[in-house]
Amino acid sequence: MRFLTTGLGVLLLLTVGLGCGAFGPGQGMGADGLVDADPYGDGGAPTDDDDGDDALLLHCEAQPPSLTIHGDEGGSAQLLVSRIAADGALEPASNVQWFVLDDFGGTVDSSGVYTPPPTHGGRVEIEATVDGLQGICALEVYLEMEAIDSSAAAVQPEVLDLSPEVDDGCGPDLMYPLGGSVLARDLGEPVLQWTVPVELNVFVVTIENAFTSLKTLTMDESWAPSPSQWASLTHDAGGEELTFSVAGGLVDPATFDLVSGLCRDSSSTSSGVYQFGTAGTVYYWSPATSGLWSVGVGAAGAQAWLDNESTGHCVGCHTVNLSNSDRMAMVYGGGNGWAVAVDVATPEAPVLEPEIRPGNFTALNSDGTRLIRSYEGELYLDDLVTDTIIGTLPVTGHATHVDWAPDGSRVVYASCSYANDRYDWQVWGCEIRSVDVLPDDQFGPETVIVPADPDWNFYYPTVSPDGNWVAFNRHAGGDSERTAYANPEAQLMLVSLWGGEPILLSNASLPGQTNSWPRWGPTEGDFAWLTFSSKRPYGTTSHNVSQIWLSAINFNDAVQGVDASSSPMWLPSQDSGTGNHRPVWVPRY
Repeated sequence: MRFLTTGLGVLLLLTVGLGCGAFGPGQGMGADGLVDADPYGDGGAPTDDDDGDDALLLHCEAQPPSLTIHGDEGGSAQLLVSRIAADGALEPASNVQWFVLDDFGGTVDSSGVYTPPPTHGGRVEIEATVDGLQGICALEVYLEMEAIDSSAAAVQPEVLDLSPEVDDGCGPDLMYPLGGSVLARDLGEPVLQWTVPVELNVFVVTIENAFTSLKTLTMDESWAPSPSQWASLTHDAGGEELTFSVAGGLVDPATFDLVSGLCRDSSSTSSGVYQFGTAGTVYYWSPATSGLWSVGVGAAGAQAWLDNESTGHCVGCHTVNLSNSDRMAMVYGGGNGWAVAVDVATPEAPVLEPEIRPGNFTALNSDGTRLIRSYEGELYLDDLVTDTIIGTLPVTGHATHVDWAPDGSRVVYASCSYANDRYDWQVWGCEIRSVDVLPDDQFGPETVIVPADPDWNFYYPTVSPDGNWVAFNRHAGGDSERTAYANPEAQLMLVSLWGGEPILLSNASLPGQTNSWPRWGPTEGDFAWLTFSSKRPYGTTSHNVSQIWLSAINFNDAVQGVDASSSPMWLPSQDSGTGNHRPVWVPRY
């Protein structure tokens, strides 16, 4: 019997294979015979007592050894535990306590019947404890889901069961997600988008990991899983890779009967799926509205934050220090405008008011008390506590594109040989330099991180959250026709803060698509998000419009000197119709 919905109320198929494993603690069984969330609560803890017999180990098996569950039939596995005596004989065990490990979920009743959760697949281990002896039952749970999108409600659901013909000439072309990308578990569901090379009007979309799959029937040319479906597909137990594929067919638009079978191309798209610190808000500049917009994780859409309507000025070129994202600096009035600093929670009351100090690019120290601002090739240092100008930094050339390391130890900037009319944003012949930050508002000495090259222009440096790496932009050519600002050939680069051979982040940089304004997002372990703006196509939704993208940077790869980037993911919920630039990640809001 098939159950059809437009959400997750779907056909469920679970396959369970069982074996024996190691030892370990877990969740305890409560007084009602089901697994208790407290492994050592009222349900009873494992004891060290022995009844004095010669049992050495516990053996656990399931009957049947594998189980397929369809629809509303339900499903469970009977776990059988035996003592293994010294002579190898098996003796049935009683009074077993069960502990489901690693928060996988599911229940074990008092008779040893395990029922997996209906929400995800994966490998689950269940610990059996009898009189101080312990054994592990290992199960692999496979979850298959099917759903009918509302657009295909009139199509026969049996289409989902057809095996598609594999033919690169007739199948839909999946445009998003991008192959080799890394998707964030907690950043919202991706919208799958595809193009149709022939006359097709019905599609079967498949998303799967090693243990969970979802097939959806739709007549649209884009589709997104529901939040609950996405949670099932991205559960930790399912692994760290998803594959996506789309098959297409033709139905009679009058009768909805299938005219041709399904067809798909021979390739499928694979993406990593991780979760590390994506909670927060991204602020970006929209020149169409002359202001800053914010889009939060899980938000339905972007919101205007500070713009000409609310401030009386064009607002842009904003920045934060990742160690203190409570405070943000920005520029009012566009190029050669006014440096401004605000507390993110109360942006309507600036800490540094506009029309006091000119500036173009800004950087804050880690406690938000010092501001560096570039203006006509100089870097000025301001005390935001006393509202005074401390002085200028000892820099070389036309200094611009400044950033302050999160640990406060260094400032990086672009040192340029040429600038158009002293404009800090129209520069070329640039190299990347760093300046040591000394006590008492002193600076020096300088270090050249990326030396000047007559064939390249280097600019927009930004220091990683761990203080070890600098992401920046480069493009070929050094003449005034190819300045840093909005250069279509901009590429994303990575280099050690202490210099060395720069690494081209080619996976993130689609050629000729203005891959600009890199800024770091959250980091965890060996990974960090790098956000940037690019005119690369977002599926079939937008073309030649700057959008905010995220690439996962693997620092282990960077240490090896190889491309550390993934293909990027589109920042969900941003306005896809406006040009969005200079993403800044603020974790706390």
